[in-house]
Amino acid sequence: MLNLLLLGAKFLFLLVLYLFVLMVIRSAIKDVRRAAARPTPGVTPLDEWGAAPPSTPSPGAVGGHGAGRTSPAGGDWVVQVVSSAELPRGQAYRVPPGGLMIGRSTGADLHLRDTFVSSQHARLSVTDQGLLLEDLKSTNGTLLNGAEVSEAWLRPGDEIAIGDTVLKAEVR
Repeated sequence: MLNLLLLGAKFLFLLVLYLFVLMVIRSAIKDVRRAAARPTPGVTPLDEWGAAPPSTPSPGAVGGHGAGRTSPAGGDWVVQVVSSAELPRGQAYRVPPGGLMIGRSTGADLHLRDTFVSSQHARLSVTDQGLLLEDLKSTNGTLLNGAEVSEAWLRPGDEIAIGDTVLKAEVR
């Protein structure tokens, strides 16, 4: 009798285990479908702007530290994707005069769905002195050319690592 009871308990345990696995798979499929339906990042990729950028900064842009000269060479500051799990490699994003917020929140200008990225991770601001990178007290930090920084001035060619995404600062 005890053997039958133990056998029934084993089958019941396996049934509950299989139901749990099915629920996890179902949840993962829903997350993948939701992620595929999300819009692209909040900033417009450079190649979609053509010759001239839009007249207004992207929605949700955070105010910068000033206006005026946008770069030492007189062009516009751009960040180009060097490597990323979700952004196309080589895609460039212009840093608008109001700044570019990078983070995991949907309100970020450059939205990264990476668990190592904070909701408001870092900000790029165009100032009279050049391009300023600020880490917004993120959990995992922001790397500039391999070294962790809290605030730094960028030069063309500098690489910014935020989570698994690496961006290169350029002037165009």
